[in-house]
Formats: sequence, structure tokens, C-alpha cells
Amino acid sequence: MAKPNKNILFITHGYYPCTRLGGPIESVRLLADTLVQMGHTVTVLCTNSNLDQIYGSSSAITTNSCNGVTVYRFPLAFKPNGSLGFMLCKGIIKFLMANGHKFDIYHIHVPFIYPSLIGALFSRLHNKPLIYHQRGQLDPVRLSYKKLKKHLYIAFFEKSIMASSKALIALTDKEVIDYLRIDRSFNSKVRILPNPVCLPSQLSYPTKDADLRTDHTLKLFYLGRIHTLKGTPLLFEALSLLPDPLLSSLSVTIAGPDEQCLIPNLFNKYPMLIRDNIKYVGHLESDAKWDLCLNSDAFILPSWSEGLSMSMLEALVSGNLLLLSDMCKLDNLNTASLDFVKYFSLNPHSIASTIADAINIPSGLLESQKALARQYSEENYHPSQVVSSLISIYTQSLA
Repeated sequence: MAKPNKNILFITHGYYPCTRLGGPIESVRLLADTLVQMGHTVTVLCTNSNLDQIYGSSSAITTNSCNGVTVYRFPLAFKPNGSLGFMLCKGIIKFLMANGHKFDIYHIHVPFIYPSLIGALFSRLHNKPLIYHQRGQLDPVRLSYKKLKKHLYIAFFEKSIMASSKALIALTDKEVIDYLRIDRSFNSKVRILPNPVCLPSQLSYPTKDADLRTDHTLKLFYLGRIHTLKGTPLLFEALSLLPDPLLSSLSVTIAGPDEQCLIPNLFNKYPMLIRDNIKYVGHLESDAKWDLCLNSDAFILPSWSEGLSMSMLEALVSGNLLLLSDMCKLDNLNTASLDFVKYFSLNPHSIASTIADAINIPSGLLESQKALARQYSEENYHPSQVVSSLISIYTQSLA
């Protein structure tokens, strides 16, 4: 019989506050915090990477407690260059040799990295159940990047790790298909578990009067890495196609780390977008990020490949329309009839048309749709609901 309070080991590429690494950092933090609040013990092993930066010491293992979660950061063997890569790090083998037997469950959150490989090996060594998260990394579009390396790695390592796992976590129905594309026998192991999201407790929704668009301006924002795969160049091209009256009815904020320095080139390519109502604000964290989410009307994500974007969920819980590419569908839920979700094809004309339609939504109807978005998020993605399902997966794996 599984004990009620579990000692859980999370293994991932980085951990809060290293938010430059993207949405998985926030998702893993919410899972860990909620598990601790429910009485479980969570330890996180990760690197000291913050994408193109080092967090903390560049040479020593550091330990800290974050909301009751114990975090060990292992120094990368090589200086980060803005790409995740294999994330070879020092000290994790020694740590797991000494402490790996203490944990009830190993949960790896990102494929194709050294910490996950070592974690999977030690879960076998200590005969502990392994839970596997792919977080959209097995999508064919993403696998097309560094295709040969990834397919060889899957053949030699990743497929074996999946096979030895007690449960394979899929964020959406689409990720289920991605698992089965690798091996149809994985079907019995796959469990759908969405990312959790909630508004930080110290924040509140703007009042209705402050929210109303008295100036008929749609506040649109993009939040995520500035990257071709995320569709940033497509967004600029789409905005350039809007006639001036519509463009003047927009307030566009683009936020996220630009380690490839795409933004200056995009403004040079589309000089008509160099105007006061279109701005790039860099990477936003904590209150600044939530301030953007809570004081906007619509979120746009023209991504070529997406799991279940945390930026999208943060926009949803903040009460925004979702303008999404057809590669971002929440396809494990019936979203086709949801008025606050608008889909477009991945071409600039379709994106521009969707933005134009959003601009023309009457203020009263927009506020109604925003309220429905908040309600939908709370009903489907609240951390307590998601983590209760995760605990059930853990319990089944220990049985």
C-alpha cells in the first residue's frame, strides 16, 4: 500500500526564478508548490541555466528552499549560449548515488537532456517508479530541428526511458499521438495531464470600469521567446498588412527573451511598425508579466509547434481572448465553440484577418468573452485540480 505522503524527486533543466527558460519553469514550480501544500515532500534537481545566463554559482552546487521545495542546482559543464542543448552538468551522479534511494518517485520533466538521462538511470538502479513528461518536445515540427541527432537519441536512449516509465504524461490529445508515433505499445502508459495555472494570490483582476475600452483600442500582446518556431516573424508580417486605421486601433506589446536578436531586424524589415503603439519590452518576470496579462484584451501566439503553452494559460486566467495558430489547439478539450478562442492558419493574411476581427469586437461582448476565459481557466487548469490528478498517477505507479 502506497504511503499517503510521498517523497518526490523532480528532475528538470532549470527552476524558478530562471524564467528565461520558458513556460515549463512556471508549470514545474506550480506542480511542486501545490504538492508541498498538500503535504508531500518535493526535491528538484536542475542545472544553473537561465537560457543565455547563469543563475547563481558557475562552478559549485547550490541549494536553496523555495516555498518549501528543496532545490539543488548543478553547474553546467559549458557556458550557456541561448540554446538548451544537452545540458551536461557536474555533480548530479554523485548526488544520486548518495541520495537516490530516499525518493519514492522520480519525475523527469524534459527529454533530450543529461539530467533526465541520469535520473532515468538511477530510477532503475534504485527500483523507483519513473514518471515522464515530454512537454511538446516530441512534436514532429520540433523533432525536425536537429533531426538526425534527436532521432538517434530517441533510438538509443529516449525510447528506452519511455519504455521503463510507469506513466507518460501528455499535456493534450496531440501529445498522446506523438508518443504513439514512437511506439504504439505506449498507449497503456499515457496519461493526459494539462499544465496548471492560477493568478498569484497577491494580485486581483482589474475592475470592470477600468477594463472597458472607452478609446476603442484593442490591447494585444505576445509573451514568449522571440523565435522563428514561435512565429514572431509571422506576427510582424501580419501586423504590416493591416491598414493604418486598424493598426492605429491596436496597442501591441511584444515580450520575451530575444537571444537571437530578431527584434531589431524585424523592425528594420517592417519600418511601418516603428510607432508608439507597437513596442518590444524584453523579458518580463513576476509582477511585470502579470501586469501585462491583466491589463490586456487579447493574447496572440502564431507558433508552429506548441504543447500547452504556459503563456497562453496565463493569458487565459487573466481574462484575455486567445488568438492562436491552428498548431496551438487545446485539442483535449472542446474549444471549437468557445468564443474567446480564435484560430488562424499559419500565414500572415490569416493572422491579420483574425487580429482585425478582434479589433472589431464590441466592448461589451469583449468583456463578456474575457470573463468566460477566466472562468474556463479556473474550471480546467487550477493547480489543486491538476495536482490531484498527478497524485493519482503517482499512487497508481507505486501500487
